Amino acid sequence: MTIKILQGNSLDILGDLEKDSIDTCVTSPPYWGLRDYGTATWVGGDPSCSHKRDSKFSESCSTGQKNLEGAIGDGIYKSECPRCGAIREDEQLGLEETPEEYVNKMADLFDKVKDVLKPEGTLWLNLGDSYIGGGRGYEYCEDGTLQQNHIDAGVKYGKPTGKVQGYKPKDLVGIPWMMAFELRRRGWWLRQDIIWHKPNPMPESVTDRCTKSHEYIFLLSKSKNYYYDYEAVKEEAIGGETRNKRSVWTVNPKPYKEAHFAVYPTKLIEPCILAGCPEKVCKKCGEAYKNEEIIIPQEIKLKEKSSTHGKYETEFNELAHRQGLHANRGTNIIEFRPDLPKQKQFVTFMRNRTNAKILSESTDIPLTKIEHWFRKDKSGFSFPTVEDWDKCRDFVNDWSEEFNDMDKRLSHIEFKTDDVKSVKKKIVLTKQCDCDTNETEKGIVLDPFGGSGTTGLVADRLRRSAVLIELNPDYVEIMRKRLEGDAPLFTDINIDGINT
Repeated sequence: MTIKILQGNSLDILGDLEKDSIDTCVTSPPYWGLRDYGTATWVGGDPSCSHKRDSKFSESCSTGQKNLEGAIGDGIYKSECPRCGAIREDEQLGLEETPEEYVNKMADLFDKVKDVLKPEGTLWLNLGDSYIGGGRGYEYCEDGTLQQNHIDAGVKYGKPTGKVQGYKPKDLVGIPWMMAFELRRRGWWLRQDIIWHKPNPMPESVTDRCTKSHEYIFLLSKSKNYYYDYEAVKEEAIGGETRNKRSVWTVNPKPYKEAHFAVYPTKLIEPCILAGCPEKVCKKCGEAYKNEEIIIPQEIKLKEKSSTHGKYETEFNELAHRQGLHANRGTNIIEFRPDLPKQKQFVTFMRNRTNAKILSESTDIPLTKIEHWFRKDKSGFSFPTVEDWDKCRDFVNDWSEEFNDMDKRLSHIEFKTDDVKSVKKKIVLTKQCDCDTNETEKGIVLDPFGGSGTTGLVADRLRRSAVLIELNPDYVEIMRKRLEGDAPLFTDINIDGINT
């Protein structure tokens, strides 16, 4: 595996990456109006000025912003310092003056992400919401109040909160959905909203609404058909079975002591990487290997029961008194086809020779049944039964070796009892392409907001490679230490071309 860390502005670096080279992007960008990541330079003004509101600060009490590392609100000046007149020059995202400006800039970045994703690539976007300020400050004062009397006397208070055009004070902005809809408008497929449920959320001193205990993860895709390994993220169900993963994920937030900002937990993004990034891809064509369930028939040895010496005189009594392992032993013989081709191989074979309508008109098989033989999605596809294949085989027979091989695979039948112990299911990483090589490479995960390196950490643990981009050089050093402390010896960590 390789973890590549690139320091700089994601908008610039993404343009230098190879097109159609990334399997999936898993990221949590800076939320709007939440935090200052310390990448600004100030031009002009007073060099000794902190360029933020740090009033009412003492050893015993601090009600201003001086003690809040990175927090913003009205304490961080986003463009111009009103105290000394300095102008902020900054490439970070999240400090835009309006939600619309934030969404447009962020969508511009994800346009570049889409360029480097493979056609079957996906984007897993974790994004929290923001509130407009509560409507406090000198512009909200009422006549006769103490604050208004001070204003009348010439006292100037801080910049009023809640002054964003198009929004009312205390409004929930709806940033996640604004972003999702904008990305959809720009050509992304918006496939799902996943709820990150936090059992132990950050406390909030509010009494007129509920404490926020969830965030969103949006699944978006570059194309209509995309890579999604549902087998890799199945969850446990009642009775020891598994089921398709649900869309509410309960994961406790976990801080990382070296990072002075929010870090999403490793457990949160494990399913994103497992489902969105293949462990292996073909080295020649880049197509992903997929986890597929195969059924392995097991040899069954049944003892012949003597009607004269057996414990029970009749088969009915024997069935009624089965216990333990024998209770599940089957009595029916059922068909089993172990040599069926891969779905993609069969669908391509059929589409190259005919279509569902022609086969339906040529046989007595219903069109609604035949259509399932031509589908590319897992949930809607099915192979023809041996009987149905026998009815339609002559209509696709072109006397080629490919047909002869397909005919053997679809016609070959083995038999087993319906004993639940007679077959074993196994998930196998399976090659999907027809390339003449079995050489593989690792799938690649991208995070354009690398932060503390959580995405790279999880990718490495799951045997994937990663590309991480980070604007702040201090955070690059945090990433390096964290990844070097966790990564195995055979993982290469490359920072701007320098192996560590």
